[in-house]
This record gives sequence, C-alpha cells and structure tokens, in this order.
Amino acid sequence: MDFVRVIKNSNDLEKIIDLPQSLKNRKVEVIILPYADKEDLEQPKKKESKRGSVQI
Repeated sequence: MDFVRVIKNSNDLEKIIDLPQSLKNRKVEVIILPYADKEDLEQPKKKESKRGSVQI
C-alpha cells in the first residue's frame, strides 16, 4: 500500500483543511492513505461446487 507522510506548517493547510485552533501556527504531520470503499473491501465470492447436483 502506497502512502505519503510529510511534515508541514499548518498555515499551508488552512485553505484545504479545517483545522482546530490548537493546531494553527504549528508544524503538523500529514499522512495520506488510500481510501477503501465498502466495495473494495468485499472478498471475492468463492465458487460453489456443483458436484453431486446433476441427477441422472
């Protein structure tokens, strides 16, 4: 999994992210991870065996 981790001045982020007052004018660590939708997390369905389902 790829990700990005940087240390930035929070003033550079004010126009992008709403920051609480306690983080303003400080250095902050920014970590960017890929977002996984529910669809991305679903496991592929296992194929069910049809063995014994044919009647002669």
